[in-house]
Amino acid sequence: MSITSDSETSLSADSEVMRDKKICRYCSMDIPSSAKVCYHCQKHQKLVLAYFDRISILVSIALLILAFMQFREARNDRTSAEEALHQTQTVEKALRTAIKAFVENNYIIRKQYVTMGSTPEANKLFENNINSLAMFAIPDDESRAKWMDSLNKLHPKK
Repeated sequence: MSITSDSETSLSADSEVMRDKKICRYCSMDIPSSAKVCYHCQKHQKLVLAYFDRISILVSIALLILAFMQFREARNDRTSAEEALHQTQTVEKALRTAIKAFVENNYIIRKQYVTMGSTPEANKLFENNINSLAMFAIPDDESRAKWMDSLNKLHPKK
């Protein structure tokens, strides 16, 4: 049987209590060894969780920068596409105007040719050529019919 003094008993009790505790990384206060968060400073004891708020802010900023860069690239692409569309529309308008003028001139020539006398086959071929050009110049059937009527009114058959 061993005899222990009161001071030895309190010393062993203190060391046992110290084994159940650890020191907080941030505030250096004693906390239970099983604690995941310090109840003094409210910091996580694991490094990843301790810096989670900072990491999430950095990731958010990086995503915001990436989104802004993609927005600028998309805006530049849209601007380029709008310029290309405008150029295409300008060329198409000029081409349609040129074809209309060509068809009008050929229509007048055909009218004069018919008045001088021509074969029905040649007249039909000429009419088909003019109609195909007119279909390209004016794709809408109704608008094309109105335009052809206006040509007939300007240059009636003799």
